[in-house]
Amino acid sequence: MSDIRVMLMPILLVLLSPLGIDLLLPAINDMSTTFNVSPATAQWSISSFVLALGLMQLPLGSFSDRFGRRPLILFGLGLFTIASIYAYFTTSFTAFVIVRFLQGLGASACVVAAFTIAKDSFEEETVPSKFSYLHGILNLAPAIAPMIGAAIIIYWGWRSIFIVFAVSAIILAIFAFMFFKETADLSQSQSVGAANFFKNVKTIVKTPQSWPAAIICITVLSYIITYLTISPVILIQQAGLSISVFSQVFSLNAALIMVAALMVPRINQWLSVSTTIIIGLLFIIISSIALFFIGLENIDSAWKFMLPIGLGSIGFAISFGNAQGVAVNPFGGLAGMAIGVLGTIQMAIASIVATILVVLDSGSTLYYGGSFTLIMSAALLYWLKRSKA
Repeated sequence: MSDIRVMLMPILLVLLSPLGIDLLLPAINDMSTTFNVSPATAQWSISSFVLALGLMQLPLGSFSDRFGRRPLILFGLGLFTIASIYAYFTTSFTAFVIVRFLQGLGASACVVAAFTIAKDSFEEETVPSKFSYLHGILNLAPAIAPMIGAAIIIYWGWRSIFIVFAVSAIILAIFAFMFFKETADLSQSQSVGAANFFKNVKTIVKTPQSWPAAIICITVLSYIITYLTISPVILIQQAGLSISVFSQVFSLNAALIMVAALMVPRINQWLSVSTTIIIGLLFIIISSIALFFIGLENIDSAWKFMLPIGLGSIGFAISFGNAQGVAVNPFGGLAGMAIGVLGTIQMAIASIVATILVVLDSGSTLYYGGSFTLIMSAALLYWLKRSKA
């Protein structure tokens, strides 16, 4: 079977996560009016979805190893569909936030299944390239979804987005039910049951060969999450961009990440995975140094901020998927749980690091650049030392 046919299901599954966020972004003001809440409160509909994405990877990964990828896919798509239909009809904002969490749970199941199928289906040396490819697809949605969401809202209203969600999930569930064949080796499924849950988590966390790559994932993810958090302050408040122009700039950078990530499999044919990770880290370090010096002056142009960010985003794209693939490679029968455990740890620590940096100074590229110059330089030295060991 060709690589494209094998990767088709993971590609379709992984899209639900970013679409669940980015299609809805243009609807925040309309949602706040409908539910009679402030736009800041309406953002909880996004936050609850993201919370489920991050927190639920661990139990879903364990479920996947115990019962298989196919049941996880059908569970995730079924829950996503039901939550979407309920979100369309509900008039209570509290209920809306709850079903958005459930929708995020369904999307999280699909993301875990997507990466686990890629891990199941390819040889160890090609897994990093496949993970990078999936991350490229993940960034397709931020590049185009806000514009699609805006068009849906203009012609049919913001609630129609949930009809699009439900119909898409139903079609994908039918496709998975009819054509997807199980990729998990369930012969050892008893060893990954509930009784061994904490034992398996401990095994994954204490596997030393996965941690160098996991630490790289944490540091580069911290860089990109901090960018996402501070960019509205810098680009709208300091550089003076309108919201529409900011959205276009944001989409352009997402497209850049997508293109760079999709090129990683070809780059890995020329260079080793370790070398590609090193190049990615160097790009982020150069970006951080540039941001530090730019921060010495007032930011009167968006491009003063976005050009270094673009370079750092390329670094993120070519290092993150590769490092994630290396981190989960040591685990065979625990592939789903490993993706869940490491994904949860990476997201939690990266979010904490980004939050700390933003709380200390949310509008300074001087602080942002200086902090990540130190963080990424330390990560690079650590990777060089461990990759030679």
